[in-house]
Amino acid sequence: YASLEDAIYIMLQNKVGVLPVVDNDQISGIITDKDVFRAFLEISGYGQAGIRIGLEVIDTPRVLEKIANLISSENLNIERTIVAPKNDTVLRVELQVEGDVEPEHLKKVFVEAGFTVTEIAETEAKELD
Repeated sequence: YASLEDAIYIMLQNKVGVLPVVDNDQISGIITDKDVFRAFLEISGYGQAGIRIGLEVIDTPRVLEKIANLISSENLNIERTIVAPKNDTVLRVELQVEGDVEPEHLKKVFVEAGFTVTEIAETEAKELD
C-alpha cells in the first residue's frame, strides 16, 4: 500500500531499479524504474494533444486560482498541472490544457496578466506503450 513516491524513494535509497510488490505476504508483481517513468509521463500529461504552458510565478495565496481563471476565461480545460518550487518565493507551474486556442494568443493572455511564460507549445497525442 505504499505510494508511488515511497517506492521511488526506496529505489533511490537502495540504488535499485526494481521492487517487489507484496500482497498478503506474497509477491504479486514488481515495479520497475520504467513503471515510474511511465507514471511521470501520465501525471505530466505527456502524450496528450493540446498546449503545454510553463510559468514561473510568485508563490502567493490564490496564484493557482488566478491561473485557472485565465484558462477558464479562454474556454480551455486544464488537463494536468505540476507545481514545484524554484526557490523560496517562486514556483514553476507546468500546465497541459486542451481547447481551441493559438499558443501565441494564450502566451499574450498570461503575459498581460503579469505572469512569466517560460515555455508554450502545441503537443501531439502519443501512445505510451
